[in-house]
Amino acid sequence: MAAARPAWEPPWNPGARPVTAPGCCCNNCGRPQPGPRVDLRRRLANLDRLSGGTAPPAPVDTEAVRRSLSLETRTTDAGSVWVRRQRLHLPPPRTLPSLQGFFARDPGPAAEPGDLLFLDTETTGLVGGTGTLPFLVGMAWWEDNELVVEQLMLPGPGHESALLAGVAERAAGRPIVATYNGASFDLPLLRTRALLNRRVDPLADHLGWDLVVPARRLWSRRLADCRQQTVELHLGAGQRTSNEVPGAEIPAVWFAYLAGDGHSRLEGVLRHNRRDMAGMARILLEVCRIAGELQDGAATDYTDWRDAWSRGRISEQRGDMTGAAAWLRQAMAVTDEPENPRLVADALRLLKRNGDHGRAREVVEAALGGGLDESWLHREMAILCEHRLGEPETALAHALLAGDDRRVARLRRRVAGTDPQRKEMPCPG
Repeated sequence: MAAARPAWEPPWNPGARPVTAPGCCCNNCGRPQPGPRVDLRRRLANLDRLSGGTAPPAPVDTEAVRRSLSLETRTTDAGSVWVRRQRLHLPPPRTLPSLQGFFARDPGPAAEPGDLLFLDTETTGLVGGTGTLPFLVGMAWWEDNELVVEQLMLPGPGHESALLAGVAERAAGRPIVATYNGASFDLPLLRTRALLNRRVDPLADHLGWDLVVPARRLWSRRLADCRQQTVELHLGAGQRTSNEVPGAEIPAVWFAYLAGDGHSRLEGVLRHNRRDMAGMARILLEVCRIAGELQDGAATDYTDWRDAWSRGRISEQRGDMTGAAAWLRQAMAVTDEPENPRLVADALRLLKRNGDHGRAREVVEAALGGGLDESWLHREMAILCEHRLGEPETALAHALLAGDDRRVARLRRRVAGTDPQRKEMPCPG
């Protein structure tokens, strides 16, 4: 086997002087001459001095911070984490009614208030992702007719595994975890952090109740948005105080603490998190109250038609078509927007399904009178008059306005008495 050729070889010339390789340390070895020794630390120090860099921050006295925030140290199987526990006078519901129809997914079998664990995280970023660190996890549950709020906080980034272990300990025995928008943020974030710390997801086997879903189904028709603070204000919880740090500022407060720029605003972060826990409990209490109302099957008089509309939609999701139709009748009776296309479409669908064709006609007439002059509405009126109310002349007039040529041709034959299949014509719906 031939020997490997050197990386550089001078051209062969027997009578020429030896040629030195580039950077050679002698005249004939061909090896590159070593350059001056580089001191990387010295060069970085020079760059830092030239750029006006400052000295690294002094280490944070974490013990002093813990004492000033009235936090305790809890030891887990993965290390230590800070903890604060408080009890709030917020009694649980006597029982949890069926919440079928309030959530996008099946809420599971019948549960007790003690099965619930409320959870909310405060993080170093608001968009999630692998680089987002949850430095504060709030959890709450009902115990002895009170709401117990427990907050786990990181002394520093290196204690994350201990925080996850604390979450796992508290979640054990509580099979339902309730969050607000947590299905798309809090729960995936904790799952990712557990994976990065080589731990089992502490909430992998838990049933998730994302309270933003029932909030939207109940109040999106009357509120500007369904952020948790907006819903809390609607339920009478009051404004957030100036002692609480707004959610958008929370990451900067944590980074300032790590940089040694003070920790005074961390107390405001803890208050914000505690308020979120209590707010979730109040929202669930109101959802349970409404669910019990629907379970009783009685349509209560509501002055706001949007509330009746929302309850009708949820009753439909629960499979109670009679109750859904009753709620939509009430909504149409008190609405000041009879031409609202979404309301009209829902009312027509539920009233026809319940066999109340006369009331469905009134809904269409009110919508047309309110200015909703659209082809789909004329088509609905044509179908009602042709197949349910036995008024082919009226059906023909609306079919012409809807531009339904096939229906127009058929109705003209019926009106003229020349349609041999008029009695056997099925309803195309």
